[in-house]
Amino acid sequence: MIKPCKIKCDTTPMYKNNADWCVNYPVVLTTAWEASDGSRAQFVASYRNEQERFEIDLSGTNGADLLDQNGKLIKTLNAEPCTLTIPAHSVMMISFK
Repeated sequence: MIKPCKIKCDTTPMYKNNADWCVNYPVVLTTAWEASDGSRAQFVASYRNEQERFEIDLSGTNGADLLDQNGKLIKTLNAEPCTLTIPAHSVMMISFK
């Protein structure tokens, strides 16, 4: 696992049983990995019943390809902050160049 690019998104409250407190979780979850061949990717997951918008800062990278959960290219991303939308209950991969 490697440090992922910074993501900004909304949060949603999660309650534990009948507790009177809650924890706010991001509506988009992410993790980043580097393979033994040096290729790197960041995965973004949506777990809610609606599409989610998020901002990701790709500054400091050489750009990336955005792929859907079937590996189909959605678009090529420049090395700059951008706003993306992920469908409900899905995963996207950001494959770094």
